Amino acid sequence: MPSFGSTVDLTSGASAPNDPAGLNAAGEVANAITPWQYVYEISGNNILRKLDPKYGTDTAPITVATKDAQGRWIFDNPSYPPDASLLTKSGLGDTTILYGGKDYRVYNGTLARWDTTANKPSDLSIQQKAEEEYNAAKAANKAREIEIGAGYQTRYSEAMKTLEGMGAQESKDITSAYGNLAASQQQDLTSRGFGGTTIMPTMRAGVERQKTDALARLNERLRTQKLGYQTGLSGDYLGFRERVTDAYPDINTLAQYIYKAQV
Repeated sequence: MPSFGSTVDLTSGASAPNDPAGLNAAGEVANAITPWQYVYEISGNNILRKLDPKYGTDTAPITVATKDAQGRWIFDNPSYPPDASLLTKSGLGDTTILYGGKDYRVYNGTLARWDTTANKPSDLSIQQKAEEEYNAAKAANKAREIEIGAGYQTRYSEAMKTLEGMGAQESKDITSAYGNLAASQQQDLTSRGFGGTTIMPTMRAGVERQKTDALARLNERLRTQKLGYQTGLSGDYLGFRERVTDAYPDINTLAQYIYKAQV
């Protein structure tokens, strides 16, 4: 993973010298200049940002820092903030610089706030801080994902437990109703003198068949309803899982935000 400042050109929008290849027939730059093709060069009390000599001759170097009375390099050009990779490349990596009124030095390949008294970073390097905040945010997001997922599972389990008793009373009512019907028909047949005939068993079998059919219709309806509930509840959870993503912000972008906040 590249360190902050190692490949990011913080001078976008500034004019850059042409590549040694010059312009093509259309008047366009033939080969674009990339950030690592620059160097910092000390010239008296100034630090110049210029094209690396091995890529050509820079006729218009930019002054990016000046030396104060205490001999400190002050980067006061807002269009060209200090770049860790260029400081290191130009032999200034161990030099404390001043930017935005604060001391900085290259540490572990990135620009870090520097405690000049203790001669050590006054805080974590930008990259380290970015990684810590990145990992903390990722862990918190994962914890929320687990918590929400557990909530869906709890809702599902409680709903299924509630559905276990669904239809129990209706089943009792059906059984009771057909029992009463059978008793009523039996009493009617007996009062009319048909109690000992074959009509009685036939009547009982008919009532029993009606009861069985009614209970079957009830069970079919209950299965359909339960399936609908199960599908809806599990679909909510699966929809949540589908929306979960492991895509997180680019850590180098996060490092740049931290850098800007510090300066």
